[in-house]
Formats: sequence, structure tokens, C-alpha cells
Amino acid sequence: MTIEHIEHSAEKDLQNALNKTRSELNHAVGQRDLWNIRIMQLEQNLKNIRSALTKDRLMTARSGEADSVIGLTEAIRTVMRSWGKPMTAREVRLALVATGFDLARFRNASAAIANTLIRMFKAGELGTDEKTKAYSFKVKDVTFYGGVPNPMGRTLGEMLKEPKKK
Repeated sequence: MTIEHIEHSAEKDLQNALNKTRSELNHAVGQRDLWNIRIMQLEQNLKNIRSALTKDRLMTARSGEADSVIGLTEAIRTVMRSWGKPMTAREVRLALVATGFDLARFRNASAAIANTLIRMFKAGELGTDEKTKAYSFKVKDVTFYGGVPNPMGRTLGEMLKEPKKK
């Protein structure tokens, strides 16, 4: 065996490992999205059951139970990844309702969604089409290290931004 053959074999093994890890990560993100949808549905069920048991909102506030496990930003990420194509703020709202996400906790849900989409756009997480006003993920393929500009970021937004030069 020549050195070139060994180097080529090692490079091929590393590329195969990278592809396998990338595929596994994409699958895990998809699974997480399914769990997020299920969590949103369960949260809606809890709200409906509590409402059926009592009309007293103070009882719910005193129970110490969090009203939501999934925040609006993560719910938007989930429905947008599940949809797989650009979405307008209205389409995001309809998708959130369809998955059972509780928008009643917002005084103006449409404004909250629009503001979150704008914030995600400004953070570089989303791109936008000026004609259709639809948002889409800038990063199509969620990858480990190779496709993540800043894997040491504390939040997803930081991870998807190029690290600042010091």
C-alpha cells in the first residue's frame, strides 16, 4: 500500500463519518420537531382541561405550573422546519394554531409572530423574499461543525452566526 492510498482511504473514511453524523443529526432535529409538536398539543390539552375544571384563572397562576414549555421562537422554528418551504407570518400563525400552540397568551399573537420572525431575520437565522414577504431558513442542512459557523455559541442564533473576530 502506498502513502497516497492510505491518505485517500483515511479521507474517505472521514467523509463517510461526516456524512453519517450529518444524517443522524438531521434525523434527530426532525425527531425533536415531532416532540415539540406533541408538547404543544399536550400543553393545549392541559389548558383545555384546566379550563373545564375551573374558570378561576388565579387557581392556575397559584398552581406553580408553567403554562408553556416551548417558547414562541422554538415553536416557529419547528413549524418552519416541518413545512420545509418559505412561510409568511400568516402561514406561520396558521401552522402554530394547527399544531396546538397556545397563542391566547399573547395580547396580539400576529404581532408577536411577526416580531419574532423579524428578530430571527435580523439575527441571520432566516432569509426573506421581498416580493412574497415569506421567510425561510438560511441554513438548509443542519450539520455538525462543518456547517455550523460558530458551534460554541450559547444559543442557536449565535451558533448560526459567524464568530466575531477579536
